[in-house]
Amino acid sequence: MPAPLADAAPTVGELCAAGYGVSAGPGFCLIYPDRSVEGNNSFALAGPISERLGVPVLATFVYDSDTLEMEVSRDGTLVHAYHSWPDVDTTGDSDGEEFDPWAKPEPVGADPAAFLDFAVGPVDHSLLASALANDPVDPADRDVDGLSGGYVWAQAQHHDVLKALGHPDHVLNLAHRDYFHLSRPWPVLPAGIEWSDLTLFGAAETPPLMTPGLLAEIRALLPGNPLGFEGIARRLGITTGAIFGHVPDLKDVIQGRTQP
Repeated sequence: MPAPLADAAPTVGELCAAGYGVSAGPGFCLIYPDRSVEGNNSFALAGPISERLGVPVLATFVYDSDTLEMEVSRDGTLVHAYHSWPDVDTTGDSDGEEFDPWAKPEPVGADPAAFLDFAVGPVDHSLLASALANDPVDPADRDVDGLSGGYVWAQAQHHDVLKALGHPDHVLNLAHRDYFHLSRPWPVLPAGIEWSDLTLFGAAETPPLMTPGLLAEIRALLPGNPLGFEGIARRLGITTGAIFGHVPDLKDVIQGRTQP
């Protein structure tokens, strides 16, 4: 939303039962509500927050990497809704045809003008229009194996929408994430973001965090990997996901090509 985190935090703290917040550059912030709490998902909170703060709020949800939903609320009212794959659960069912998971209809709400309030700099109008139309500019993002030809990952589509609106890299790498990406033990944060940059709301807690000492222990046990990933995880009292997430050069470390 176009409000500094310091300005938004008191209101979000009153309305959000559990969540995290982080600055998204001058004049913007990101909020990650715990959607497992009834009435605490981003779509439910967007209206009340927009009314209390007097700023438009963009609520988003990436579902299972397949679909992107976005809603714009202003002054407590939903004013625009976008869905990259409308009727995803019923495509092809209404006319009796066999369900085809690749028979994606055109996105609804693909109006670039509806999202201009969330720009932080010069807008790449061509990229914005292409992203909303589910028509990736980068061939690497295009689903060439499926029949739709749209984005392989909805996260990449969301990335391109915000990139077109001028947001910096750390925001692009943070925005598609979810409360559960941050609340899980030993979360992996994008480069340039530290846990101390996050604000906790309501019942949200700080999970166990990766430390330099723990990371050094992981890396020391990896060469040759005699214990296996599960064995290392049990020995250190962590999850295998923590190993994979915090050791980007995992293969090289195992094979002894980098220093622990």
